[in-house]
Amino acid sequence: MFNDDITTLRTIGFSHEPGWLQGTLNGKTGLIPENYVEHLKPYH
Repeated sequence: MFNDDITTLRTIGFSHEPGWLQGTLNGKTGLIPENYVEHLKPYH
């Protein structure tokens, strides 16, 4: 991934660390800075 990439994560959970979220992409799970995430409403 590069700085300008837009990535869609379908599964995001809260972390025990303040300011961080847990996300899974391509089978790998890790922490993501919360300020890097834009929460969107589900599209139907």
